Amino acid sequence: IEQTETISLASGMGRVLSEDVFSPISLPPFKSSAMDGFALRSSDWINNTDKTFNLAGISLAGHPISDPINKGECVRIFTGAKVPDECDQIILQEKIDFVDKSIVRFLDHNPSETYVRLVGHDVVEGQCIAPRRQQLNPISLSRLSASGVNKINVFKTPKIGLLSSGDELV
Repeated sequence: IEQTETISLASGMGRVLSEDVFSPISLPPFKSSAMDGFALRSSDWINNTDKTFNLAGISLAGHPISDPINKGECVRIFTGAKVPDECDQIILQEKIDFVDKSIVRFLDHNPSETYVRLVGHDVVEGQCIAPRRQQLNPISLSRLSASGVNKINVFKTPKIGLLSSGDELV
């Protein structure tokens, strides 16, 4: 079958793609946290001998902090949340001690792992995310959906007819 049709992604289960699908966006579309912890500038970490920072706010997945982060400040951050532009390091929540509600003291930490997922860490804009002739399943459909794809081109489903003949049939 070579005839194709365009369908909604919601109707795609079990269908076969008639062309490659390329991601219209990068994923993640912003710097995001790979872990629960605290975001800060690595330069502040290096230059701060007592490892004490003022808590500037909270960044949740879907609810990023909007205020700029000043030197000597950190942000409570959760997995998947947007990392403030000024920050390039996440220190795990297990590596802190609260001095009070607004001041955090960090314990020993090896800053070689940033726990920051850069734009396009999972998928780069323009990357093929589903090849032609792939039969769609829940995993491929979720990848397409996460990339913002809502219409797909698929091969038409076959129309099958069954004709029984012969006098041995009752």
